[in-house]
Amino acid sequence: MLKEQDYREAAGFVGGRIPLGAEIGVVLGSGLGAFAEQLDHPVRVKYSEIPHAPKATNTSHKGELVYGEAAGKKVIVLSGRVHGYEGYP
Repeated sequence: MLKEQDYREAAGFVGGRIPLGAEIGVVLGSGLGAFAEQLDHPVRVKYSEIPHAPKATNTSHKGELVYGEAAGKKVIVLSGRVHGYEGYP
């Protein structure tokens, strides 16, 4: 079970790598990974690098958080997501 400090550590890690202020958040489903590849000025963070974050085990998912721009908007994208069948609560 994660503690408040674990969440803070993960948020601090991500906040130190990705700018704040995204205007749009997107969770990509199967077959939509190309969207994250088309962002302008992308900054990528693999889930496996984020402290306490669950790791995506589906090999067809990139398993990364991507910050960038699309059509002039600041966007943050979950490229690949964790599923209930992967054993996470």
